[in-house]
Parts: sequence; C-alpha cells; structure tokens
Amino acid sequence: NIPDGYICEPLAFFELSTLKYPYYLINLQIVDENGLSQNIGKLKSFVFIGIYQTEAFTKVWYTLKTITFPIVLAALIWFCRQMKRAQKKYSNLDKLLFLLGLSTCILNAPVEWLTLVIPFSGFQIYSEIRQGFFLTVLLTFWLFFAGEHVIDKSANYSFWSYGKYIVLLWFASSILLIFELCQRGFQIWNPFYSIWSTRAGRNTSLIFLILAGLSSFIYIICLINLVVRVFWNIRSKQGELAAMRRIRRLMYQGAFYRFQFLLLTTILCAVLTIIWYYLSQIYETTWVWNREKPSKIQYSGAFITGIYGMFNIYVFSVLVLFSPVTTNADDMDELTLTNDDGNVMHLTDNQTSAYEMISKAAIS
Repeated sequence: NIPDGYICEPLAFFELSTLKYPYYLINLQIVDENGLSQNIGKLKSFVFIGIYQTEAFTKVWYTLKTITFPIVLAALIWFCRQMKRAQKKYSNLDKLLFLLGLSTCILNAPVEWLTLVIPFSGFQIYSEIRQGFFLTVLLTFWLFFAGEHVIDKSANYSFWSYGKYIVLLWFASSILLIFELCQRGFQIWNPFYSIWSTRAGRNTSLIFLILAGLSSFIYIICLINLVVRVFWNIRSKQGELAAMRRIRRLMYQGAFYRFQFLLLTTILCAVLTIIWYYLSQIYETTWVWNREKPSKIQYSGAFITGIYGMFNIYVFSVLVLFSPVTTNADDMDELTLTNDDGNVMHLTDNQTSAYEMISKAAIS
C-alpha cells in the first residue's frame, strides 16, 4: 500500500553562513524502513521550511560592523597610547580593558566581505568562537569592574583573588565552546549534521546546557552581590566629600557620577545580554523539540542591532573614561594642595586614581 503522504520529524538542514554561494544543490533520497527507495509512490509536493536573513537586514548589519570596527579600534589605540604616555603600569583592570577592546575589534572586524571572493566553509564556527570570546571577556571585565571597588586594598590580591567567580564563568564558557565545536565543527565536513538528531547527542547537549545554565545563574547572583556592595560602598564614601576642599571635592564628585553611570550601564548591558541570548534560542527550540505551536515571543532585527550597538558604545565609553589623563605642568599647579605638614600634595594626575577613592581603603 502506498501512503497518501509522509510525515517526517523536523530535521535541521544546514546554514548558509557566507555572503556568496555560486550554486545551491540539494539531493534528497526518500527510503522505506529497510532503507530502500522502492514502492514509495510518486512525490508530487514537498514542504520545506527555510529561515533566512533579509537583504535589508544584511546590508544594515554589515554596514554597522564596517562603521563600528574602526571607531573601537581607534579608541583601543588611543587607550594604549595614553597608558604609554602616562608611563602607567598595567593593572589587572587595565589588562582586561585592553583585552575587552581587542575582543570587540575581533567581533566587529567585517571579515564577511572577504567571503565574496574567498570561500570559507568554516565561517559559522569562527563566528561562534569570536562571539563567545567577546562575551567571556565582557563578563570577566564586569566582575573586575565591580570587584575592584569592594576588595580591601590593604590586602594582597591578584587576578586569582576572583577565582570562585572566574572558575564559574570560564567553566560555563568552556562547556558552551565544547557544545558549539561538536555542533559546528562536524558541519565543516557534513553541513547536514545536527547533534540533536540522535538520542545520545541530545542527552549530552542537555547536560552541557544545564551545567552552563546553572553556572550562569550563580554568576549573575555573584555579580548582583558585588554591585550591591559597590553601591553601598559609594554611599558610605559620599559622606567623606564634605570634609574635602572645594577643588578636590568637585574632582571626586565627578568621579562618583561617572562611575555610577558606568555601573548602571553595566547592569543594563548585563540584563539585556541575558534577554538577547535566551530570545535567540527560543525560535531555534521550536524546531529542536518539535513543538506544534511556535513561541509567541517575536523579536526583530532592530533588537539585535540595538544590542550590538549597545556593546560597542559601552566598550568605547570604558576605553575612553578609564584611559590615563596626561596633564601639563600648568594644569598640575592647579591640582596641588599643601597639607598640614607643609608638604605639597597632588590631588590626582590621572583619571584612574580618582576612581580609587571608591575603594574601601582609598582614604584613610
């Protein structure tokens, strides 16, 4: 008996990741339970669901990457130049700030244009790796950004003082990297491979994603704890401003306002990053789990480009605001005071030292 129609499980086909494809060719073979193409009837119609990126969004997306790349690169070069001119030794926060700017430049680099002339079958896995690298550095920077202002400066601390936070973050990143390598890596040789197509692959993927999700949840709790402690620290330090002289008080008030702005922006970026990541997985989950009713949550390209622009604005801001400020001799005369012992004291000679007041032991 020849059936009237065949109902197949949803199968992830393959993704077109580059801009140019000279040809499209798909060979389909319909077989029975024994793997033979016999007595299957005549195929009159075939339902194929394709999810594609529109031409308008593609133009906007790559134009945005082409514009933001030189801007962030210029800010990174300026940051390094200011560090060299100020002869300032790189702290842990400065090193992470440089790494954040570098990872943003790698993310922004419009190498997609090269696929117009050079075929690159592994572009999808390259995109996943550079995006994961950027997010890992960004999340690590947020820990240091908040932690540097709650750790006791009298204590001896280093990069590994944040070990309990870093281990959770890098553990989750490593799990997601292994998951992407298993999925995207095999697709270099077999574009139709899907880790969700087998029971063992699906169970392994679930274990990876659950562990990564738990680690991410614990990370968010730790980050919120640090942020609350920073705000409490700022509130306690603001009472000390009244005892300062006017010039010094105005300088540190500006540092407080800038830091609070960056901290609020950090919280906003963290929340929107989580929302963006989970929304990007919702539509994909519809096909993985064979759900009959697709999710009602829809998001457009405006949200994606908005998150991307927010990342670049944030990185550009911290590169500029945390860069050392070199001052002239005339400017330094205005930023000096004479203390009770008759010694000349410089208020501050760079931008970063102003932020140090927010730490616990900055003012004795």
